[in-house]
Amino acid sequence: MLSFHQVCAGYGKTLVLDRIDFSLAPHAMTAVVGRNGSGKSTLAKLLNALNIPQKGEIWIDGVAAHEEKNSLEVRKKCGMVFQNPDNQLVSAIVEDDVAFGPENLGIEPAEIRRRVDKALDDVNMGEYKGKQP
Repeated sequence: MLSFHQVCAGYGKTLVLDRIDFSLAPHAMTAVVGRNGSGKSTLAKLLNALNIPQKGEIWIDGVAAHEEKNSLEVRKKCGMVFQNPDNQLVSAIVEDDVAFGPENLGIEPAEIRRRVDKALDDVNMGEYKGKQP
């Protein structure tokens, strides 16, 4: 499902992850813990191709996440919820924010409308669709 092979990543000349190797099986529950600056966020950004490794390979469900050309396909398989809500809200109203992901996947507008309504109803938030996030 997910594997890292000799992955190196960092920022400029600062290497944060150095030759990381690991694999996760489907449905595995895994926690990544560590102190500030230990590479947790860098690792997470590699998982959905927000960052591309300097060296090594990352495979997510058969897709080469280490190749920038596969970024969209990787993001269809692995998402990320940011710690700070201000970094992930993209719209002024809830329903538009919920529609953002499907719109970027190229889903037809009528299907997006159906999915947004269902998602909001599933979590008892339908009454908030026109409100600010």
